[in-house]
Amino acid sequence: MVRYKYIYNNKKKIWHNKNLYIVILIVLVMSAYIYSSLSGFLSDLKDNQYGNEVIQPGSAHVHYIDVWQGDCILIQDGIHNILIDTGSSIMSSDVLNFFDKHDVDKLDMVILTHPHEDHIGSFDEIVEKYQVDLVLKSGITHDTSTYRNVEKILADEEIKAIVPVYKEIFTYGDMMFTVLSDSSKKYDEINDYSIVVRLDHLGNTFLFTADMESSSEKDLLDKETDIECDVLKVAHHGGSSSTTASFLYEASPVYAIIQSGAGNDYGYPHKSIIERLDVHAVKVYRNDLLGDITCISTDKGISFIFEKDY
Repeated sequence: MVRYKYIYNNKKKIWHNKNLYIVILIVLVMSAYIYSSLSGFLSDLKDNQYGNEVIQPGSAHVHYIDVWQGDCILIQDGIHNILIDTGSSIMSSDVLNFFDKHDVDKLDMVILTHPHEDHIGSFDEIVEKYQVDLVLKSGITHDTSTYRNVEKILADEEIKAIVPVYKEIFTYGDMMFTVLSDSSKKYDEINDYSIVVRLDHLGNTFLFTADMESSSEKDLLDKETDIECDVLKVAHHGGSSSTTASFLYEASPVYAIIQSGAGNDYGYPHKSIIERLDVHAVKVYRNDLLGDITCISTDKGISFIFEKDY
């Protein structure tokens, strides 16, 4: 039982209680702790808002940038910056702004999956601003001004550029990129020459399929190539000529990302692909609906951040 001692002095009641002082001190200490914790929480919350993500040690961020009708994927681990395709030339300012917001200082590797404008069109603008250490390019040529311009830039800037071979591996920190496409194969469609890459990071697996179509998908399956993944970048913007049922079955992704532009002229993604993904219980995230999509990979799994409300 708490006992109070009262002292009367000049008709004013003054009470002292040693235990009460201790309680007040404890409350003050706890208040300071709560304030400090809340401040840290709010700071972390701000850091994890879209566009201000802090890349924690041991994690990797895979950004599926909204470049309307095209592909552009930036992968970062806080030290290395890897780019898969650049989007079209009309989206170059958006791509560069995204790089600025995400502290890109140089590009360790750029993968130009195939020579279509919506995949390589912004390369010249990127090279003007950023150092590029290595370029992986498809073995197929294309008689367009965009393709010729890229080849001229590679030569003029003396950027190391190679055509990767099947199962070739490129490692950056905890990120391991394995080339799954076979540059020695011959196809009728340029899309089938797309460089296909698997990223392994701390037990999480990403498959980047560019614009590959059913012919090159079949070749991967015939070779019994390991295409199983957690996150699949759906080929050719969700077009019906790709992502066959057999390919999707073997890939068995948990998540699928579709890089297509809102209101595009091709009707991407096609209804048949959305239905096929649904049948396989794959969670689908789309640039045309969500804007930029960022997947965060850690040893505890993966999570997502979206530019627009989901």
